[in-house]
Amino acid sequence: MYHDSCTAGPLSDWLNGWIGACCDAHDLALDHSYDVWTFIRANIDLAGCAAQVSSVLAVIVFVAVSGPIGWLLYRLGPKRGGNQE
Repeated sequence: MYHDSCTAGPLSDWLNGWIGACCDAHDLALDHSYDVWTFIRANIDLAGCAAQVSSVLAVIVFVAVSGPIGWLLYRLGPKRGGNQE
């Protein structure tokens, strides 16, 4: 696994300036896991960390990582190489 901080396309650099450490912790929490409860807990923790910067940002980040796209990226995305352990 690798940790690339916040992955958000053209917004990545901006987000990393604000919550890069939160995104690194999120990546670390999800390493080596395919468990739905780990996914949910890590997303809640990410939102909590982002809330220390901005409550609005926390909601946006939580919705982005917790929705269907976030789940698919968690299960099959580039950090997984499409492979399950």
